This record gives sequence, structure tokens and C-alpha cells, in this order.
Amino acid sequence: MDSRVAKVIIVKVVALIALVMALASCAPAGVSPQPVATAPVSTPIPKITQIASPEDIVLQKLVEAAKKEGSVTLYSFNFMGDVGLAMQKAFKARYGINVDIITGRGAEFAERLKTEARMGIRTGDFTEGSPVNLINIKSLGLTTSLKDLPILQEKDVWKISPTDTDPEGHLLVSYPTFMQPLANTRLLKPEDEPKSWADLLQPKWKGKVMVTDPVVSTNTYATFQPLIRAGTMTEDYLRKLGAQDLPFVNGSAQPKSTTN
Repeated sequence: MDSRVAKVIIVKVVALIALVMALASCAPAGVSPQPVATAPVSTPIPKITQIASPEDIVLQKLVEAAKKEGSVTLYSFNFMGDVGLAMQKAFKARYGINVDIITGRGAEFAERLKTEARMGIRTGDFTEGSPVNLINIKSLGLTTSLKDLPILQEKDVWKISPTDTDPEGHLLVSYPTFMQPLANTRLLKPEDEPKSWADLLQPKWKGKVMVTDPVVSTNTYATFQPLIRAGTMTEDYLRKLGAQDLPFVNGSAQPKSTTN
């Protein structure tokens, strides 16, 4: 039963009891109050009928179409471990659709999608990645336009159409992220932390500045490219930073030599 329906029923029952008690207390002396007829226990509780909005109708059509396929396959680098399991469980409970999650990195997914395209077998329905990675995947012809999908032709039901982010109707959705340097407070005191990008070029930081491997992720690009465009940093600086023997990491795993 819907929790809102249950709350309404409880409120009505409490109000009815209060009304009966009030009438009984007001009855003339010597006059027994008439018993109040109660519905049999087996009487079904009436349901509150809600008029579905156009958005609800469209979503229901989309869900029903997805149920015919049985499951959705997601290539993801965010929904790992317990987070992925919780998402799968919640999605299945809400929509009745299984979600198969294959974890990895953006660049790995691009290679996987290219292999699937060559073999003529498409496994992934959706993939996660940075905006740069998504654009690259589209340029390789690995995404599909949804502009002719009947569900997206519905008028006045989308607050933001899923295909508004791409003029050709490809579903490329991104959200802003903020990149910034982080210091290991187990190794450094606040007064010893680098205070500027220029500080990272000091000899004492050689081999101790970790960055995401640009071969498997565009995080490094997303960090430095805006600084280059804004004139805050130069390509010469990047060459000098690269000479600092930067340890590359593929994810959350950290080299023991820098974390102990």
C-alpha cells in the first residue's frame, strides 16, 4: 500500500473515533448513544486515484519498452562495489529492470565499444566517461542518435529533452566536476605543503606528485587544459612538470612508497 494512502486512512480513522467520543459525551443523560455501524474487516480499503501527468505516462512507456529487453548493461567507473550493488537493487525495485554493470575506465570502454562494433555485437547500452571521452566515442561512430525515437517525439512532457545536449540527437549527458590538487596530510604538515603550481617544480617533489594516467583517463587533461587556455599555465611548465618523474595511477590505488 502506498504510504500516503495509509496516512490518509489513519487520519480518517482517528477523526471518526474522535467524533464518536464527542457525540457520546454530548448525549442526554439516560439515553444510550446509538451504536456506530462499522464496515466489515473484509471490506476493501478504497484507493486514492491520482491522475497521471503527461511526464508519468511517457516515463511509463519508456519503462515498459525497457522491460521487453529484460536488462540494461552499463559500462561504469563510478558504480563499483557496494555503490553499484545498491544502485542495481534500487533500480530493480523501482522499475523492475535488471542492471548489469561492467566496471572500468573511459578509454577502456572506447576500445571495448570499437571491438563490439567490428564484431557486429553490441553489449553495452550506456557508458560513462568524461565529456571529452563521450565526444571521442561519438566521433568514432560508436553512439546512436535517438532523435527519431517515438518516445522523444512526445510534446510538452520533457522539462529538458534527453537529446538537447547534442543537435544530432545523441544522448551525451555530462555534469560538472572540479579538479584540484590534494596533499597527503599523513606525510606533510600544512606549512610544508606546496603553495603554488610553481612549487611542484622544486627538486624535493620529484617522484612524489601523482597524476591520473592520461592513457586511461582524461582527468589530467581536464585539470590542466583550462589552466593552459586561461594563460595561468604554459606548455613549458607542463614539460618541466613531466620531468618530475610523475607516478601515474589508474584509479584509487596509491603507490605504497607515497602513502606510508
